[in-house]
Amino acid sequence: MVHRLTAIFWPILRGLVFFMMLMGISQGLVALNANLSPAIPWFPIPALVIIFLATGWVCSRWPIRLIQPVVPLTRAYAFALLITYAVICMGIIETWLNNLTA
Repeated sequence: MVHRLTAIFWPILRGLVFFMMLMGISQGLVALNANLSPAIPWFPIPALVIIFLATGWVCSRWPIRLIQPVVPLTRAYAFALLITYAVICMGIIETWLNNLTA
């Protein structure tokens, strides 16, 4: 029973730490962007690069099943999450290009 609980607990904890680190880095990039050049939103591009690289590193280090998923929808789910983030970033850049930022 204890082995099952630890087999569930540690991957969830690692996933949460990974998510918190990526969010912290992304928020740091937003703050850096606001301090250096508030009129030009450049933070989505390095944030996307960091997210793709970190996800690739995790995928190569642990079996999170993005390369060969157990369920065929796993890859589609991961792709949908990444493309959603990319579309949000492109929306930010588009509002900047059309002078809609405050």
